[in-house]
Amino acid sequence: MTVYDIFHILSESKLIKSALILVLAIIINYVFRFAINAFVKRVENHNPENAPKMHTLFSIMRTSVMILIYFTAAVFIFQILFDTDAATIVTATGIVGVVIGFGAQSIVKDSISGFFILLENQYAVDDLVTVENFTGYVESVTIRTTVIRNFEGDRLIIPNGNMTQIINHNRDDKRVLLNVHISYDESVDKAFAVIRTALEKASREVVGLVGVPELLGVTELGPIAVKILILAHCETGAQYEVERAVLKRIKDAFDENKIKMPMMEKTDESAR
Repeated sequence: MTVYDIFHILSESKLIKSALILVLAIIINYVFRFAINAFVKRVENHNPENAPKMHTLFSIMRTSVMILIYFTAAVFIFQILFDTDAATIVTATGIVGVVIGFGAQSIVKDSISGFFILLENQYAVDDLVTVENFTGYVESVTIRTTVIRNFEGDRLIIPNGNMTQIINHNRDDKRVLLNVHISYDESVDKAFAVIRTALEKASREVVGLVGVPELLGVTELGPIAVKILILAHCETGAQYEVERAVLKRIKDAFDENKIKMPMMEKTDESAR
């Protein structure tokens, strides 16, 4: 028996053909996974901030392609082993898939929603978000669920399919409006100059403050005081610290320059 005869016998064997198809599917899947992993590493090196999102997205892609490759290989193997028409196999698996799909609608819905959340970058890990009156930081995002931890340490685990209304507090800087009052006896121009100096100093010293706060001007002439409005921008979560720090520096500057702030007049009842 020649080598040609042996090769011919092996080529006619259904098991050998099936094994070759399976090996080919494994090789194709390995090459695809290698290419995807190499691409993800390049993305990580150039843009580390998007690494978690890319990992999740490409893990979904790897799984989807793997299922497609092995499903195609299984169809060919069944066709070879049982002399079954490929259309019949695809139809049968399609019916089974429909039955399974009805039982797993929520899983499919959550997975599709998670895919678009990651693809559109609606929110990411460490973002401050509000979902259904629950405010906290995103702890993790998977293809099916999002985990949010609030300031008290409580964790909300919500399916991605239920993430219909999300407020992301991290997409833009936060605005802080500061009201400062001066006495009618003081010069507004002098107060403006002192406030601007204090704001420039605060921009260099206050952590979380973004840029130099803007002095908007006089917004109200009250019964005993002139109200001056200041607009500041700060990082998410730093509103209260920034407000306290900026106001303190303005008060120190007023004291240093002897600018009087209004005092409520004592009534006869309070003076007793």
